[in-house]
Amino acid sequence: MTLAVIILNNSIKLENSLSYQTIEREFSSKIKEKWHMQASYDMYFNSEWSWFVDIISCPDNITMSWETIFSSWIATTWTTSWSTYICSWSYDSTPLIIYPNIEINNFSWASFNSETITFTDGGADLTWTFTSFDSWTYITIPKDSFQKPDWIDDDFNDDNYIATYDISENIRDNDDLWRITIVWNITNTWTLENIFWNNLTTNQYIQNNTNNINNSYINIWNVNSGSLYLNIDKDSTIKVIKFDRTKYTQNKELFAIEIFEWTISAWSWYIEKNWDVLNFNWSIWSSNYNFDFKNNDYAIFVKNNWTWVLNYKITWVDRSISKSIYISPVNDSLPKEIKVLAWHIIINAWIYIWKLAEYSIFK
Repeated sequence: MTLAVIILNNSIKLENSLSYQTIEREFSSKIKEKWHMQASYDMYFNSEWSWFVDIISCPDNITMSWETIFSSWIATTWTTSWSTYICSWSYDSTPLIIYPNIEINNFSWASFNSETITFTDGGADLTWTFTSFDSWTYITIPKDSFQKPDWIDDDFNDDNYIATYDISENIRDNDDLWRITIVWNITNTWTLENIFWNNLTTNQYIQNNTNNINNSYINIWNVNSGSLYLNIDKDSTIKVIKFDRTKYTQNKELFAIEIFEWTISAWSWYIEKNWDVLNFNWSIWSSNYNFDFKNNDYAIFVKNNWTWVLNYKITWVDRSISKSIYISPVNDSLPKEIKVLAWHIIINAWIYIWKLAEYSIFK
């Protein structure tokens, strides 16, 4: 219905520009691609081994006997190593790493001082003898220090579309990662492709997702000092447009009040205030362009300047509180269904033609 109204209102202009059939084909193709990408990645992040059986935790005390000169309690925390969860600690710059077994209900081996040893079950405790030092230097891990509930899903089956942060700063449930990230790819069509659009409708859709409650993130409609981080793997032309929110809200008209366009090389960038020369910039605290999502609507377009497929990822950060932002209009809080509000804007000379469409997929 939205598409029909837009085309009707711009019928005179469209007679001299794009045909209705061309627009319809592009909208159908692009919106379905975006919907499928958003829904599929949301399902992926909530079906892989993203999180820590609640009978094992990192040991909260370990006795280490090193001849007679060192005896102490060692505290370990969960961390990651090549996508494997481990318990780690370091003494005098020497790492002690303890690895769980496949079932993640016990620990099976450890490494220290370039020595790797398989644990032996000594009845009450796990013991490890350092043969490289002498026959009686060992580590003891009391069973009651790790075989206890940690309230964390160690067998990785608690994929529930809600992120939980209660292990450590190093390990995070990524069940809502997709809702702070937008990725897609662009073929060499040599035209500007719409990769992001924010307005009151998309904001409300994000707000209605009751899973967007992670305190480590902030919802986009609360941000008036946002920075864009763009990771892109081919040389590209980037176009950013700030639209008049009032005109869109009242008349569904995309009226541009600010437009910037420039070419960048393949890399990772924060968009800066100096639009004439986009400098390589990792810091969100320098002269970044300010995106005020509270009061304005924005759209971003990318043109692939290479003959190969271009891949990109965009994330946003609220500079005032250094938090990532929920930006993807996805509602995965329903029991068996994921709904996506997909969007696309076509730029044709002096007009912007747009469409929003809701699609769903079963979990």
